[in-house]
Order: sequence, then structure tokens, then C-alpha cells
Amino acid sequence: KIQRERLIYVYETLAKRQQEEEENDDARRNNDYGVITTETITFILRTVAKKTIDCWEAKVEDDEDFAGMFPKVAACHGVYWIKKKEMMKELVELYECAGDDAIVDNYMIC
Repeated sequence: KIQRERLIYVYETLAKRQQEEEENDDARRNNDYGVITTETITFILRTVAKKTIDCWEAKVEDDEDFAGMFPKVAACHGVYWIKKKEMMKELVELYECAGDDAIVDNYMIC
């Protein structure tokens, strides 16, 4: 389950940090969180998820039968996402830290 407001908070926070901290053009080009807008997030969510009352849920459910029939492939997939989570550690931590009670004036604070 994904909460759109949390994603918006993450990218807005990182874009602000980047704007404040980075003066190097190369660093900005390699880490430009500011290009991820509310509209971009909403578009991506509408493409891969369905809106529920309080979050977005993936349109495609996990396929437990596939994992059972092809355990090696499923294990590789799991390792892939563990590595992705580590690469995106800062984003994940910001997302997880932005609890439901942290919404103030449509923005989340952490």
C-alpha cells in the first residue's frame, strides 16, 4: 500500500534539501528530485495502482503460485528489491517516518 501524500513529502523534502545544499551542477543533474512533481506521482500511481479510501494498492496482486513454481526466480526478485531498498534508503526512511498524524496543511512533517 502506498500513500500519495507520503511520496509527495519525500520528493519535496529531498528537492528542498538539494536546493539548499548542492551548488555543483553535476550533483544536481545526478540527483534532481525536483523533477518528481505531485502530478508525476499521481500519474505513476494511477498507472500501477488503484485508489482506496486511505491509500493506493497495486493493481496486480502478488502471485504466490508463481513463487511456488519458480522459487529461484522468486528469490532473485526478492534480492533485487532488497538491493533497491538499500539504494533508496533515504527515500524509504523519509516515507516511513511520515506517519498519518504528521499531515499539516496538506504537507507532511517528520
